[in-house]
Amino acid sequence: MSTKDPFANLLRSQRLATLAAYAVIWVMINCVAAILIGVGEQVAQDWQGQYLFWFCAFVSAEAIFAMNVLGGQFEKTTLLYRVSEFVLILVLLKVVQFFNSGWGAMVREISTWQTGLEAIFNSEYLLSLFPVVISWGFTTVLAQNVEAMQSYETDLEVAEFVQLRSERLVAREQIQTIFIGMGLFQIVLVTMARMDLEGMQGLLGKFSGSLAVRVEPLVVYFLAGFVLLSLCQFAILRGAWVIGKIPAQVSIGKNWIRSALFIFGLAAVVVLLLPTSYTRDLLQTAGYAFAILFQVVSFLVGLLLFPFFWLYAWLISLFRGESSTENSVSPPQMDFQPAAEAVGGMPGWLELLRNIIFWVVLLAGMGYFIWQYIRQNRAVLQAITNFKPLIWLARIWRWLRGQFRLAQAKIEAAINQRRQAAQLKQELSMNKKKGSINLRQANARQKLLFYYQSFLQRSDQAGLKRKSSQTPNQYAREMTQSFPEEIESVTTLTEGFITARYNARPVQDEQADKVEPFWKRVMKALRQKQHHQKK
Repeated sequence: MSTKDPFANLLRSQRLATLAAYAVIWVMINCVAAILIGVGEQVAQDWQGQYLFWFCAFVSAEAIFAMNVLGGQFEKTTLLYRVSEFVLILVLLKVVQFFNSGWGAMVREISTWQTGLEAIFNSEYLLSLFPVVISWGFTTVLAQNVEAMQSYETDLEVAEFVQLRSERLVAREQIQTIFIGMGLFQIVLVTMARMDLEGMQGLLGKFSGSLAVRVEPLVVYFLAGFVLLSLCQFAILRGAWVIGKIPAQVSIGKNWIRSALFIFGLAAVVVLLLPTSYTRDLLQTAGYAFAILFQVVSFLVGLLLFPFFWLYAWLISLFRGESSTENSVSPPQMDFQPAAEAVGGMPGWLELLRNIIFWVVLLAGMGYFIWQYIRQNRAVLQAITNFKPLIWLARIWRWLRGQFRLAQAKIEAAINQRRQAAQLKQELSMNKKKGSINLRQANARQKLLFYYQSFLQRSDQAGLKRKSSQTPNQYAREMTQSFPEEIESVTTLTEGFITARYNARPVQDEQADKVEPFWKRVMKALRQKQHHQKK
């Protein structure tokens, strides 16, 4: 076996072990979030935070994804990227809250944002933000330590291996510290959830009964944590095997994970199946111990402060003795009167300007940080754009948009056609009410309109009435079929009317003079047709 074969096999097993470590971290953080959300629901009984569990799972997966997939494509320790990522989480949390509370509550809350930051970061938002920040922060730290324990081809150099082994040990210690610290913190919460709190109502007045926290997430947390520590030990041994050029099989990583899950899973099952009466007694005893410890600490603090209180009381009694019959003078109290509001309030334009500045600054800041996050994660954006279902949706959207534009164009054309016909009918009706005009005093535009109006009236009398839905050109084609010998006359008369009716430029007298003989020819043909009909 060559020297590179052991490294190649260990590298394959490392990929599987690293993915397993990230999955274990994700499970651990979800367990922590479940316990924190349960405590929050117990403290604020009107608060419903079950939707936060899925958001915390999403935030934890995002932190792992950024560390695993985008590892070398951006600088993970830069302040700008971290701030952009955090701002994006803040915005998404607010959006999720809006969806959970409804659009009516969203509109009411947004209308109060410009009054101050407390309107945006209200108590419900801050309570929801705590488990989200815990999930994001601890996932990032744990994922960074897992990344620090990876083996690379440069480990074959002995000098670098000594330094890398020290860094891996430090990373494992940090993971172990976080695991134990978070575990003890959850044990305290679960202990408070399962013990009798009647003897501690003075200490924990806000808690009205046992906390709404289950023990199963705690057991799963420790099971996943021990599996993670086992994978950390496997990472350290893997580095030693690489430098020692020790042959390894490809399945070693799979077997290691399988063994760790079996051993610690069996231990978790045993813990869950054991009788719990002794644990309840122990937790109840711990509750009384906490109460007694609090009383002892309070007594010691009072005992230490007693001389100072006595000296202060003695000095006050001396001053009271000098005042004899006068009443004791109490310390002056600062009575702050609220500032009088300006008469008439703030001017309307100033209030509008303030609102505009507030929203511009807020949206610009959010947009900048979101743009920074997307710019640093171009691989994610490219993966999203190459997602086949999204490509199909984009094609469907483009087709629908094209069909909508085509239908819109047809509707606009039909509306314009009807509008022109209505305008023509209105114009002719108005001219008819006004009666005939003096052609000698009329200008060129009025003459052309009169020619066409009289043409329509004569056509109506001859039994060739224009339909209301017909445009001038359509009616002209119909008239040329009845008078094929007057095609030029009807066409010229129609063109003259269109010029006078729809052209905004001045109409020259030469145009009216040109149309007049054709108008006379058409009118003569219509009179003859009307005369034949009477016979």
